[in-house]
Amino acid sequence: MGLFRPYERKAPEAADPTQDVQGTKSGGRISALTPKGEKRANKTTSVGSTAVAPSPVENAERTAQTIARTPQKKQGATPTRKQAETLRMQRLHPSLSKADQRKANRDSRYRARVDTWDKVEGSPERVLLRDFVDVRWTITEFLLPVMLLLMVSVIATSAWPAVSFYIGTGLWLMLGLAIINTAIMWKGFKTVLAERVPHASKRGLLMYMFNRALMIRRFRRPGPRVVRGATI
Repeated sequence: MGLFRPYERKAPEAADPTQDVQGTKSGGRISALTPKGEKRANKTTSVGSTAVAPSPVENAERTAQTIARTPQKKQGATPTRKQAETLRMQRLHPSLSKADQRKANRDSRYRARVDTWDKVEGSPERVLLRDFVDVRWTITEFLLPVMLLLMVSVIATSAWPAVSFYIGTGLWLMLGLAIINTAIMWKGFKTVLAERVPHASKRGLLMYMFNRALMIRRFRRPGPRVVRGATI
């Protein structure tokens, strides 16, 4: 009985470089004992004096095995192929009521008009014409206010036919001056257009110039982007 000593657990000592693979020290055979019933947390493989830890894949597999999975209940019956195709067609081409269909048609026509308007107004010849009109003072832009004033004057002087006649003559005179002013501007614009945009079409540009010049500057659409007197 004196040959057996009770087992005493000691603190781990620093690794000795002279210890071989079996855990022997020079001159002695002291095996590294693991107490009975104690499991190592990480299994390592000793190769020489280097310990290789388990790979991350093995750790992930062990972690995945411990995750508890809760079975999910099925939400209703599985739709048939015909039902799935019907639902898909409803998403692509929804069936609308008459009121919703009319609203969708109005929105579609409005977007088409806006796209067409932007395409036409963005053409180089129209952009140049707007700048050509906006940089100068014209008689035509005063035509609407003067015509309104003259019409009120004609009504106010209806008791004096001679005065009303002269006022009405002034109305026609103002309209003639606006036409002459537009003709002069059109002649100058054709020269500029031939230099800047040689192959541009002139169709509709004369009436567009008259309407642009007729409108008061602050109400023109698209709005002026140049100041009066600027060089274009």
